[in-house]
Amino acid sequence: MISKEQSDIALLRKDIERVEQRMDQRFEVVEQRIDGLEQRMDQRMDGLDKRIDGLDERINDLEDKIESVETNLRAEIKSVETTLRGEIKSIETRITSSLRWSAVFVVSVISAVIAFLTFWPLLSQ
Repeated sequence: MISKEQSDIALLRKDIERVEQRMDQRFEVVEQRIDGLEQRMDQRMDGLDKRIDGLDERINDLEDKIESVETNLRAEIKSVETTLRGEIKSIETRITSSLRWSAVFVVSVISAVIAFLTFWPLLSQ
């Protein structure tokens, strides 16, 4: 016959086994949830990595475009400078020429006035 103590021990062992089973089941559920969370996190991280890669590509493209624009601007600035220098030189040449003609004209007028004043008394007699 089984004594009362042995019976209590057997019941306690069964209770312990049931608690162990419930704990194992709960651990499995928790592990499954953790696995699901890890998978979702991995998927999100992969998505973020892809977005970052895409952004890196866009940044590289923009840097290339900026470099191209800078090169084109430098070339355009040089072209405009050359054109402006040519225009300034042309204007300087026209002004110099105009001043020469003005000087020649002034000298001619002064010479004519001097000649007129010199010969006027002779002509008026």
